[in-house]
Amino acid sequence: MNLGRIIISFSFFLFFSTTVFAQLSGTKTIGGTSPDYATFSAAATDLNTNGVNGAVIFNVAPGTYIEQFTLSNIVGTNSVNTITFQSSNGDSTSVIIQYASSSSAIDNYVVKLDGTDYITFKSLTITRPGTSSYSVVFTVVGASNDVHIENCIFKNYAINSTANAAALFYVPNGGLHSSFNQVFLNNRFVNGSIGIFSFGPSSNSPSTGMFIRGNSFENQGIFAMQLYYQEAPKVINNKVVSNTLNSNYVGLLGNYISKAFVFRNNKFILNKGTGLSLQASISNIQTGLITNNFISIASTSGKGIILNNSGYQNIYFNSIRMLGASAIGLKVTGSSSTANRFKNNIIQLDASGNCIETSNAPNAFNELNFNNYYFPNGNMGKYNTSTVYSTLATWQTATSKEGNSINVNPNFISNTDLHIINSAIALQGTSANTSPYSLTDIDGILRNTLTPDIGADEFTISDLAIDSVYINTQMCLGEEYQMKIDIKNESTAVINALLPVFYRIDTLGAIQLGLANIVNLAPDSIFSYIPINKINANSLGIHLLQVFISVQNDADSSNNVSSFNFLVSDYPISNLPNDTTTCGGKTMLLDPGAGYDSYLWYDGTTNPTYSLDSTGIGYGGKFISVSIIDNGCSIKDSALVLFKNCTGIENTSLKHSISIFPNPASEYISIDNQSSAFIHSMEIIRADGQLVRKVKTAGTNRIDISDLANGLYYLLIETEQGHTVKKFVKK
Repeated sequence: MNLGRIIISFSFFLFFSTTVFAQLSGTKTIGGTSPDYATFSAAATDLNTNGVNGAVIFNVAPGTYIEQFTLSNIVGTNSVNTITFQSSNGDSTSVIIQYASSSSAIDNYVVKLDGTDYITFKSLTITRPGTSSYSVVFTVVGASNDVHIENCIFKNYAINSTANAAALFYVPNGGLHSSFNQVFLNNRFVNGSIGIFSFGPSSNSPSTGMFIRGNSFENQGIFAMQLYYQEAPKVINNKVVSNTLNSNYVGLLGNYISKAFVFRNNKFILNKGTGLSLQASISNIQTGLITNNFISIASTSGKGIILNNSGYQNIYFNSIRMLGASAIGLKVTGSSSTANRFKNNIIQLDASGNCIETSNAPNAFNELNFNNYYFPNGNMGKYNTSTVYSTLATWQTATSKEGNSINVNPNFISNTDLHIINSAIALQGTSANTSPYSLTDIDGILRNTLTPDIGADEFTISDLAIDSVYINTQMCLGEEYQMKIDIKNESTAVINALLPVFYRIDTLGAIQLGLANIVNLAPDSIFSYIPINKINANSLGIHLLQVFISVQNDADSSNNVSSFNFLVSDYPISNLPNDTTTCGGKTMLLDPGAGYDSYLWYDGTTNPTYSLDSTGIGYGGKFISVSIIDNGCSIKDSALVLFKNCTGIENTSLKHSISIFPNPASEYISIDNQSSAFIHSMEIIRADGQLVRKVKTAGTNRIDISDLANGLYYLLIETEQGHTVKKFVKK
């Protein structure tokens, strides 16, 4: 046996085992009671020394950590084995990492990444107290990729600084300091010279994956964001507020931005300077998109958007307000500024200046139209010459563009809130926009797909709603029911529409009731629609009825339908006897049938049965009627009860042997007596039981009825063999 080989193998095994078990994975703690690490620096040393073999999360206890640390190229990190530093309670103000500003450029940072990949900082405050010149908060050097910053606060106390040494997040220029896939979500950047300063390697090899969304930038001295050599960066839903007096301030400066740049749904409220400036940024391979932004600049010489040798940008639906003198809403310079599209934008000048200036950019626009310019104290602008066009009309002539652009007051809510309550720019834009474009406005509201509003705010919201539906919820089998539908204008503008209205019963397919012709329906007003078509109740039981409208460009489809149940019931069946005869002085109980909801007899009584007593009536007839209601379905039934002297009883055979004709009759009726009985008297009784006439005409077979009113009558025929009753109609 080779003892040396055994010793060497054992030593290798011991070394390898120690290394594996020293690598980090799982959840660790920093600070608090019995932590894994007392400080960030201790955790950083362990990471730098041993690396990771799984995902690592550092939960940091609340407290202030006065320290400075560096993370290097940590062994083992990848898209699965990530590193996260986060506050244990999710509150970014509870964990503060701070390191005082310095008068020296050496070690100018609180946190430094040097080639660190796949790392996240979440819900922390990182700050540089003090007013010394060097106060970078977070710096990234080397090739540090997949760096995520979420819900953090970056702050120093450098006010109105214009030096890079006071940046909050700093990736210095130079190819060695590249950083790909940087993500900034919902952070605050407070003070300093620059909020985010990030360089890619070069214009030929730009960084990719830059994503800046939901952040706030407060009072930087020179740039909120300065991005160099970036491919397809996305800057979305951020808010920039600056009180700087620096006229060179820029909210977002993009140099050499290529391919599909997205600048969307941002709000810039600046005291001085420029909102967005693109320098040497050509998106000819994949067009850029600048849309749905509010840009408000208060002081003199402000500029809303600058394109300097930058082209192939779709600039759609932005609202720009320049309050100071000598302002420019859109400035386009340089022969490389080509093929831009500027449509559906608002530029308002509150003092002197030009809405648009172009210079040395003869092909600046592929499209320039459907914009609104309001400049009561300024000019429309300059178009590649020194000539100033003072009106929109002269501008249209000079440019041969802007044929659908307008010149009206947009009525912004305030100098800084560029939402609109109402304005003549409503529905004056165009949906014929070249991709890329956005279908929603700055607040995420769906734009009108035919004629959107001009500007970032789609304020004429198209929203029709079913307010109420009126129809019986208790129906009777076989009947048709009329419906009334109240349709409310929930929009912010008058609506004219030919609106399809439908209904559906249970799961059956939709049936169109008709078209509601809505004309000049004001906001909050109601149009009552009564369809010609009715609902058919053709099936017993409980059913689901849905009534809905089909609205184009509707902002809220949830209010387009009304649903409720209805019951279809059968009609009651009455058991009242046919016209009948009983003895005078007797009582007769009339029972139409039990178990129905209500009964209403002719005399106002409501009992289920009716007791008829001939006392006080004597001989003759009584017409009895009743209304029966069950589940909302009602019928009316009646019976004629004749009270007779029972000394003579009705002869059943007489019903068949004695008849009358004609029937109906207008002048007379004749009696055809085929029996052996002798007729000795007759009585004519109205349908309500009242005696009309006694006919004592023995042996007569013809009765004059010409003087009777039209209606139903009964002829009571008396013979020595009994009596019989015949029904006839006088017409």
